[in-house]
Amino acid sequence: MMLISAIILIIMIVILPLETGRFLERFDKGHQNDTGMVFLSGFLLQLVLFFPVALGTMFFIRQDNFVWCTRIYLILSCIPAIAGAVCRIRKLKEKKPAAGPERKAEVYKNTGEEKNGKFRDAEKTILWAAFFIILAYQLYKAVTTAFIDGDNTFYVTQSLIAQQQGVMFTNLPYTGGPTSLDMRHALAVLPLWFAYLAKVSGIHATVLCKTVMPLFLIPFTYLVFFEIAKRLYPEEKNNIPFFLCLVAVFEMFGSVSIYTSERFFLTRTWQGKAMLGSVVIPVIILALLMIAADIRDKSNANIKTAWYLIVSAGIFSGICTSLGVAFSALLTLGGCLVIAIRDRKPKLFAMSMLACIPQAVYMVLYVILK
Repeated sequence: MMLISAIILIIMIVILPLETGRFLERFDKGHQNDTGMVFLSGFLLQLVLFFPVALGTMFFIRQDNFVWCTRIYLILSCIPAIAGAVCRIRKLKEKKPAAGPERKAEVYKNTGEEKNGKFRDAEKTILWAAFFIILAYQLYKAVTTAFIDGDNTFYVTQSLIAQQQGVMFTNLPYTGGPTSLDMRHALAVLPLWFAYLAKVSGIHATVLCKTVMPLFLIPFTYLVFFEIAKRLYPEEKNNIPFFLCLVAVFEMFGSVSIYTSERFFLTRTWQGKAMLGSVVIPVIILALLMIAADIRDKSNANIKTAWYLIVSAGIFSGICTSLGVAFSALLTLGGCLVIAIRDRKPKLFAMSMLACIPQAVYMVLYVILK
């Protein structure tokens, strides 16, 4: 039974996002060989699709609304994934092996040193090994260590109530008694997404949030930083694992207070505030780096994906926490303003304002409902 639940969960959070990303490849060919970017794009779309389904069933269905949310979203999430699988099968059938040109030794522009020398390969192996050792230790501590956190009483219990009673934000998490719809937290539907995963896989919501999801969310965060590192060091590949080691060390020792993003990342991994700091903000920074690189290189290789990441991350910020839409909008507008001033591209700032429309709609909806 546990094996079946694990397989179902892997399908939900790994296979479906990956195949969804394969579908999105058809709209931007710039990242068709980048599996990390494909998965990131697909994962964000899967979460973005959950948002309107959860809100629609929450506001317009009174009885067993989470049951209907689960049914509708299960079908809706499979549609782009199936389309992506079909696209990949067609691509494999059309792909023909071709003899590539003979590879020549690549050298660094500044030193003339060979990129793939023995010393460089050994250095890269050691750095990657160090990173994966740190990552394994973090995953071990995340699973085996219980952290005292008062917010668990609310967020995890809301996931559990949705899984077991089939309702969304209409039961008090402290007593279990019925109440009116909690408008303060209703728009931040991330606990309901965890409840959906728990319902479909059959895993207890508390176990899923506290034990299982850190095994996925922690590596996923490092995937985002990996994509950032590839943009920061497009030529010096050995700096990528070194950068990840630094990030991992900062995450481990950044708990200078109980409110730092590093503290949330390792002790409240499943909470919306933690995912805002660990996923949403780095994704927006990644998109800004891609936009800046396109302007610098005078190409549009990444522009579609970059704006898609900004828009989807903006919506995801509202799924995480209501205050997150303000942070994501300010970061997007501020980053694009800096790039626009530096490169004299006033249209870029206008585009950023359009990209923040979802956050503006979210804020208006939050004020009206509250």
